[in-house]
Amino acid sequence: MEVSSTNNSKPEQVIEQPGESVLESNAKPERPKSHFFPSFSTLLNNLKSGTGSLSVLLVNLLCSVYFAEEIIAGANKLIKDTENTALNSFSLEQQKFIQQQSAEQIVAQSVPPWTGCKDEYSVKRQCLSLSSVEDNLLREPPAGCDFSFDFSAYLPQAFGALEADPKLQQLRFTLVPKKISEETFWRNYFFRVSLIRKAAEREEVAAGENSGTFSFV
Repeated sequence: MEVSSTNNSKPEQVIEQPGESVLESNAKPERPKSHFFPSFSTLLNNLKSGTGSLSVLLVNLLCSVYFAEEIIAGANKLIKDTENTALNSFSLEQQKFIQQQSAEQIVAQSVPPWTGCKDEYSVKRQCLSLSSVEDNLLREPPAGCDFSFDFSAYLPQAFGALEADPKLQQLRFTLVPKKISEETFWRNYFFRVSLIRKAAEREEVAAGENSGTFSFV
């Protein structure tokens, strides 16, 4: 036995409860108002209706301007701090690059201190012997001696000496900075190198004078 049923049900009605409202799907929510200061239009309407005062309007306007300036100042400070941080970072990287380039340039220009001497072999042999005695690098030049030392000017020769003399490398590692400073180490070294070079120059002059004398006997 078939039972036929007819759909006589009606659409459900939404019963609105007290205090509640149903929003349409395309309705836009109301923009929340500021809790800090009344809107300018509200203050102006109150002033026109007599419920507000000009002083209240001015105070709120000034406060709004003040806080706006504070926000702008804070944003400007943040931008400035960010720029300073970026600038400092760039400056550090630039300094590192310059130092690296300077170091590479010094190494590329490095030459041993005996380079250019006429009797280069003899001067080189004596310079290499300096690293055999530790006291040669510990004793400072005597007071009043005619020897001026500019560490930066001697750097290429210092690198050249280290490359050519492994004993000098080991001696520098032993003495600096435990017993003497880096600059003192090289001042003492190049002072003795200058003595060796001057002695070689005097020998050259003496050899030239002897070769220019003639005997008539």
